Amino acid sequence: MAARTPAKVTNGANATREQQHAAMEHYGEKLAANPSGLLVYHPPGAKALTTGQLVTEFLTEVVEALIVVFLLAQTRLTSLGSRVGVCRPAKCASS
Repeated sequence: MAARTPAKVTNGANATREQQHAAMEHYGEKLAANPSGLLVYHPPGAKALTTGQLVTEFLTEVVEALIVVFLLAQTRLTSLGSRVGVCRPAKCASS
């Protein structure tokens, strides 16, 4: 009996789990054999990052961190390890 090769995927969104797994296995080979890169394109008229945007982003991150600290303080988790692992899928599914 001949070994079965996975079908070539033309659309990743509609791929089966087997096709996705096969594509992930062959991605390293494809990456090693072909050039790759990242292109960042800013269209004309795009504004540079302003000080106001930077301050707004910083304050947003601080508020998010304070919310997380507050929510973790409300839990009965006593060790750092339990607080770090509180939102892992395996932990959340068992509760």
